Formats: sequence, C-alpha cells, structure tokens
Amino acid sequence: MELLITSAPVFIIIAIGALAKWLKIADDKWIDILNKFALYIGFPALIFTSLVSLESSAAIDYPLFLFNSLLLIAAFATIYIILNRLRVKKDIRNCYLMCAVFGNVAYFGFPYITPIIQDSGGMVSIIVASGLVLMFTMGLWVLENSRSKKASLAGTIKKIIKNPLLIAVILGVVFVHLNITPPQVLENSLSMLAKGASPVVLFALGIFLVRKIEYNKKLPHSVIITAIKLIALPAVFMAAGVYLFKETSYPIAVIEAGMPTALTWFALSQIYPMNKTIVVYTIIISTILSVITLPIITTLLL
Repeated sequence: MELLITSAPVFIIIAIGALAKWLKIADDKWIDILNKFALYIGFPALIFTSLVSLESSAAIDYPLFLFNSLLLIAAFATIYIILNRLRVKKDIRNCYLMCAVFGNVAYFGFPYITPIIQDSGGMVSIIVASGLVLMFTMGLWVLENSRSKKASLAGTIKKIIKNPLLIAVILGVVFVHLNITPPQVLENSLSMLAKGASPVVLFALGIFLVRKIEYNKKLPHSVIITAIKLIALPAVFMAAGVYLFKETSYPIAVIEAGMPTALTWFALSQIYPMNKTIVVYTIIISTILSVITLPIITTLLL
C-alpha cells in the first residue's frame, strides 16, 4: 500500500495529461514542446544535480554501469540473432530490437524510482547513461545500416556527443571527481528546473497515450514486444543480479529494465526503417500495463 501511494502521483499526472487531451485542452503539438524542455533543460539539470550531490567519486557506481550495459547488449544480440534466423523484415526486426530493449529509463525512471528509493538519483543517472550510450551507438548503428550500408561512424559519434542527457552525466562525473562544488545560486536554479522535468514529461506522455488502437496484423507484434520489455527483460536482470540484491543499485537496475518502451522510438520511426504502427502501439500498451507490472516488480525487490 505504501508503494502504491508513493508511486501513484506518476500515474495520476499521466492521467491528467490524457484528460487534458480528451477535453481538448491540449493536443499533440504540446508533446514536442514539452519533450524538448525535458530533453534539453529539465532532465539534464536533474541528472547533473543528482550526480554533484554525491558525497564523493567513490559513490559513483561504475559496476552498475557495467552490469546494466552488458545485460542490455546480451538482450539486444539475442533478439537480433533470433530475428535474423527467422528472416523477419527489417522494419519489424528493428521495432523488436529498439522497443524491447531500450525503455523509458529517464522520463519514467526518475519520477517512479526516486520517491521510492531515497538518494537514488545518482544511480538512476548512471543507468540512464548506460542506456543512452548503447542506444546511440549499437542501436543507431543498426538503424543506420538498415537504411544505408554506408553508415558513418563519425556521424554516430557526433550524435552521441551532442546528446544533452549524456553531456549532463559527463559533466556531473567530472565535477564529482574533481571535487568541484557549483555556486549555490546555480545549484538552486538547476534544482528548480530539475523539479519541473518529471511532471512535464509525464503530462506529455498522457497526451500521447490518447490514441485509437485498432486490431490489425501489427498488434500481436506490439503485444509480444511489450511482454519482452515488461516481463522477460526484468526477469533476466533479476536472475543475473540475484546475488547482488543486498546492494541498493541492483534492484534499481531491475526496475529500470522493466520500464515501458521509450518515446524516443516514436520520433526515430519517422526517420529510420521501423514500423510506425508497431512502435506507437507498443508505447501505448507497455505504458498502460506498466501500471500493473512495475509495482509487482518493485514489491518483489524491496
């Protein structure tokens, strides 16, 4: 009951966003603007302030980064090999690879986990960094090669370097290692921006969810991807980290593994070979069902 009460605001804010769309107070034009605030301002501020608040560089959990990265790589490689053997079309294969492996670890992870586990912002930031690095290297490399066999390594690296969330992680780690304390006025300003990040993006997610889902041949794919994302992937993380659950960081990794599909793929499906219908359905279904699965996973771990 305590867990439900603590996590309820996350789902209530999503519901308010959906209600605003249903009442025609907000529309899809809001989504891009609110997400840009979160991507370029709110979440970079949240990640940076979470990291610089750590007592020392020893508090940065590098084993967590390695643990999370290796399991995501293993899951990605397994799905890739299986789907290639089955000769699944590239646009559908890419949906499985991206939507089943990479979740909403920042936009959903921060507001869900940080109220439940105290002082977890730094660890969530490390997992966000892990996911971003793999999304914009391994993930984009596959998407680029699906579109063109001459994918540019330099172009991929440029996209990684320009990502504001990753920049915030790097700056935060540097500040901690060099024992640099930002001026109090700057830290207070960033903290104010950080507090607005989660409500804004959850509200935008609620707006996005108000869409029609009609049964067609693509819907079963979305259901399977959702099952992998919300059940199979966290189960793999749970099995791999079973001897490490006494450490606070590993339950966080498992919970993050069970986050719904990232909204990022909706934007990238407009550019790369991904079936847009499957992507949209997967985001909607996984987000709605995560209301049930996330509390169950969290209860098992904490």
